Amino acid sequence: MIERDLFHKIVPWLDEEKIIVINGARQVGKTTLLYALKQHLEKRGEKTAYFAADQELGNPIFQDAKLFLRFAEEQYLASGEKRVYIFLDEFQYISAAGLFLKQICDRERRRIHLVVSGSSSLEIAKNSEFLTGRKISFHLSSFSFREYLRARSKMRYDFSWKQDSDISALEEFYRIYGEDLKRHFLDYVAWGGYPETATTEDPQKREAILKDIVSTYIQKDVAGFLRVENISAFNKLVALLGRGVGNLVNKTELANTLDLNIKTIDKYLDMLEGTYVFSLLRPFHSNIRKTLTKTPKVYVHDFGVLKCVLRDTEVIRAPELLEGNRVENFVFNEISRARDSADLFFYRTASGAEVDFVVRTAPTILIEVKWRAARQKTPSVMRALKEELGSDTALLVTTRDELRLDAEGTLFVPASVLPFVMMVKK
Repeated sequence: MIERDLFHKIVPWLDEEKIIVINGARQVGKTTLLYALKQHLEKRGEKTAYFAADQELGNPIFQDAKLFLRFAEEQYLASGEKRVYIFLDEFQYISAAGLFLKQICDRERRRIHLVVSGSSSLEIAKNSEFLTGRKISFHLSSFSFREYLRARSKMRYDFSWKQDSDISALEEFYRIYGEDLKRHFLDYVAWGGYPETATTEDPQKREAILKDIVSTYIQKDVAGFLRVENISAFNKLVALLGRGVGNLVNKTELANTLDLNIKTIDKYLDMLEGTYVFSLLRPFHSNIRKTLTKTPKVYVHDFGVLKCVLRDTEVIRAPELLEGNRVENFVFNEISRARDSADLFFYRTASGAEVDFVVRTAPTILIEVKWRAARQKTPSVMRALKEELGSDTALLVTTRDELRLDAEGTLFVPASVLPFVMMVKK
């Protein structure tokens, strides 16, 4: 079992009297994570039970909270156990799930600890009003690059480098592991991080597994569960967004191409974002109202989706064959996994000059993605934005293979090394 980073973030919350909600796309490993948490608790001597809600649709105990409470009392607490941890996988399939969980929590929060998973933030959002103050939420993505390395590489990667540390440690790390990182980086951005494909060696089997995951997820779970009216247009929209990762989303152009109205385009985009297929990144602006109304950029959650919807059969064997927008998507995914997505933006001037990513933390971090082999320099638009935001703003440029810290304080780091870099205030 590949250790997931999220496991260690959830464990400290297991003893709290809150419902733990784990959301994420299908096939990213939510069930495996639930079992890992279950096993952890059992080693502590705790009583546990697991249910897959999508397989319990006709079970009366999931239709009435009173029946569930009686069942739990008789089956798990009758022998004097002080508490039981109940795991509910895909809880959005329970009718009126939010109210159902609220009633259990309010009646028995000290004795019944709930850990639930869901595949749609849209369905979870419908139930959130009942869970206000009663839950703590976590998002599980497909494998990050570091998790992917745990699954695929023979090397052990426990290294992390803070920006206020001596850069020589980072340089030595890259000299030692650079070739292994490059090789797995190319594999990762080609195949994506779905756990089953990452842990399968045979390329033909990997491709078959990936096609099944993506087609089932998009066609059955997304289009079917959310009741998309125009399946053909929906699938074409997925392909168009896949071809345009890293670019602005022109809703009018999409509507004209697909012969749909803007309202339907907005609905489908909400579905794809809410079910963790694509992310829409908003532009940074000092006026928050303007930020919310400007055109977003689109990124895919997992590269496996691109491989399928674009019918990508090419094997990426060298960095020069890799498109820059795919590297930009990689950088977006790694940042969004490490930081709160609400703090992540892109910046674009009226003349079209861009900073790929603005991370509004302490300090603010400006990140630009460059994939040319030539030696890079700090883009002027980054300097200008740093001057506007303040001198403590950190600058980072991801490159193909250049690693250095220049006199201005800009860190140039290979994309494959980015997940090992912790940007902190000096």
